[in-house]
Amino acid sequence: MAEKLLLWFLKDELAEEVLGDLDEKFYSTAEKHSTRKAKRNYWFQVINYMRPFAFRFLQSPRVIRSNSAAMFKHNLLISYRSFLRFKGNFFINLIGLSSGLACTLLIYLWVNDELSFDKFHEKDDRIYRVLQNDLSNGEVTTMPYMPGLLGQVLKADLPEVEETSMVIPPAFYGKKAYISADEKFIQAQEQYIEPGFLEIFSFPLIEGDPITALDDKFSVLISEDMSVKLFNTTEGVIGETVHFDDEGTSIDYIVSGVFENVPTNSTQQFDVLLNYQLMLKKDQYIDKWYNSNPYCYVLLKEGANADEFNVKIKNIIKQHHEGSTADLFIQKSSDAYLFGDFKNGVQVGGRIEYVKLFSLVAVVILVIACINFMNLSTAKATTRIKEIGVKKALGARRKTLVGQYYIESFLLTILGTFVALFITFLALPSFGKITGKSLSMDLSQNILLGLIFIVLFAGTLAGSYPALYLSKFKTTESLKGKFSQGFKDIWARKGLVILQLMVSIILIISVLVVSGQIEYIQSANLGYQRDNVLYFDNNGLKPEGYEAFQSRIKGIPGITRVTTTGHDLTGENGHTSGLTWPGKTTNQDINFMNLEMGVNFIETVGIELIQGRSYSTEVGDFRKEIIFNETAIRMMGLEDPIGKTIQLWGKDKKIIGIVKDFRAQSMYDAIEPTFIQAYRMAGKTMVKIQAGTEQQSLAQLQSVYEEYNPGFPFQYKFVDEDYQAMYQSELRVASLSKLFSLIAILITCLGLLGLTAFSTERRSKEIGIRKVLGSGSWRIVLLLTSEFTKMALLALVVALPIGYIISHQWLSNFADSIDLNAWYFIFTAMITLLVTLFTSGSLTIKAAISNPVKSLRSE
Repeated sequence: MAEKLLLWFLKDELAEEVLGDLDEKFYSTAEKHSTRKAKRNYWFQVINYMRPFAFRFLQSPRVIRSNSAAMFKHNLLISYRSFLRFKGNFFINLIGLSSGLACTLLIYLWVNDELSFDKFHEKDDRIYRVLQNDLSNGEVTTMPYMPGLLGQVLKADLPEVEETSMVIPPAFYGKKAYISADEKFIQAQEQYIEPGFLEIFSFPLIEGDPITALDDKFSVLISEDMSVKLFNTTEGVIGETVHFDDEGTSIDYIVSGVFENVPTNSTQQFDVLLNYQLMLKKDQYIDKWYNSNPYCYVLLKEGANADEFNVKIKNIIKQHHEGSTADLFIQKSSDAYLFGDFKNGVQVGGRIEYVKLFSLVAVVILVIACINFMNLSTAKATTRIKEIGVKKALGARRKTLVGQYYIESFLLTILGTFVALFITFLALPSFGKITGKSLSMDLSQNILLGLIFIVLFAGTLAGSYPALYLSKFKTTESLKGKFSQGFKDIWARKGLVILQLMVSIILIISVLVVSGQIEYIQSANLGYQRDNVLYFDNNGLKPEGYEAFQSRIKGIPGITRVTTTGHDLTGENGHTSGLTWPGKTTNQDINFMNLEMGVNFIETVGIELIQGRSYSTEVGDFRKEIIFNETAIRMMGLEDPIGKTIQLWGKDKKIIGIVKDFRAQSMYDAIEPTFIQAYRMAGKTMVKIQAGTEQQSLAQLQSVYEEYNPGFPFQYKFVDEDYQAMYQSELRVASLSKLFSLIAILITCLGLLGLTAFSTERRSKEIGIRKVLGSGSWRIVLLLTSEFTKMALLALVVALPIGYIISHQWLSNFADSIDLNAWYFIFTAMITLLVTLFTSGSLTIKAAISNPVKSLRSE
């Protein structure tokens, strides 16, 4: 404390000499008398120096002349010579920093793309989507689906509303339609909109008037790409006729405009825009207040308060539909992509969680890469300590030395950045495949600013500790080659390596758990058979020809089952609460999953029938029958349900069977109460193929398809592909976790090498003395590696519980998940210890077998 006080008020030019005298006096007094007396005397001398001539803040300003350019050039030369002198350290630092920077750049490009979604709309700050919280099966469910007349009511009744648009997106039917001109059939994503859509969103037209483009309900807007595919141009296409085929419906439309291609960072992706009024005519339930299908977008006026608007719209559905439990509210449209997850009516996250996760991973990897530079720089401090002493003796001030080491740090960071840019350029295509994005280094303003910030952050962080640590050495100690370390210095370096190990341990656990859950998902018993089951759209097929079409397919060798399907088994299904059954009470408000399938659907996918019978065209009338799953019967409280009559949307249906629970949605959700309705024909045909006959069966199937669907391409998809696609985000997280974990472990190993180099160099004379006194090489290796083993054990003690908490939290999102087996953590501990021993042992063995004469020889 006395020394700090002295350095606070004493002039810089007096500090070195005064401190030397006081230290010499202190040790002399302590040796002759006592430490207590030496401390008292030290304080007395410090107080005695509190005179005007010694105060730094009373000194007259000095004119300091320096050649900054020459000094900067000198520091660059010194840095270059240091890199040449310590080539091993230089390449280890360069590899570590460039790897960390490359990871950070890749993640930054991905995060920048994620944050840009839906932000390009000019009126983004005023665009909202309407959501509803509805009480279903005892929980509040949040949905974007609205009654079809909601937009008209909002615009007419609420003065805050500037414009509205009801939208039926391409996912509404779960399939693409076909558009044609001059016998060119092209698959297209259709979206039905109200005219206000083009006023709300920024999807500019190349040709046509956005205000009047869809006044005629048989008008159509097409994208640039679609225009080129159909007419080989984007000019002069207004007034052209295009033919539209969708689920057996064929309509001619007049092109009234061409819009620019939808940006890739838009959540709405469509090729064709159609008039919403067409859908109202096509589907009789859309404009009913008890039904919910389209999305509703609202453009609020300038200055409108969203919270006050929420209060006004909360009960609108209840006002038009007695018995409804739906509460409406709005969410900013551009927030839907990142903040789209709701639980029990409360926003709980979404893709923003992945953005936060990988942003944290980027920072952590960059930090542990910078830690390596710190450790390796301080490890070589013993070889540069006299350089520091000579510079200080010649008048170099501390800030000059700090500047030298920062220049060295930034020079290495800039070199690492060029290497990282090269690595990023090479890795972008593979990284894009993993993330499902088309990322590029376009060097836009955001990318450049981000790159500059990353370089400044890395250079400052990497150079901070070496610059401040090495420049604080005293002149006399530096010239004598003394290298004293305090407790804080030792534990600062060890603590940094322990932090690296902790990060690696948590990443290893995360990779093991995510991989285990993904493997469980892929092999889980879903209650149906998804292997060798495929489906395709019934595009140009007429309803009257469907039975003949099915009959031809059944005759193909290798095809064992054929059915039709209107929904899928991955959550894209209808829901309804419009059921009444015997004994239903007023508090039994159950929302059922509605699967509209063909007569042979249950047999085609192998769902187990546990009571009653399946649908049949020979027994009974399947249009008046219904089949439930176990969960539905249990929640309805029905006993002996077979033969009982329920009402669905006011029509009688007889229960003919009960199937064992099967999973028709994601594993994130619990199995829902479900019923299956049978239809003669739906939007898709589903086929079960015998294993081993796929190639021959598909060839004949294509021939039959093209015969009944002339002009339409045969495009099919396997059910297990749909199932895998449900967990695309988890598969990407697993792949990225493996990649970043390997990089983090690599960088951590470099950090261990840095600390090992520091330790072996510091203890080189000790190793020599031990060998001269007869100690064996392996005993010395064990002595040196024990230090790193202890650090690894300490990291395990702290990191394993953290890894368990993170893994448990992630798994809790799934309705069905793996157990956190102890082997995940035992395996992680074994890997960590083996990596630590191997990395530290590689240098300690070299030090242990070296000639002791070299380390003991005096300079």
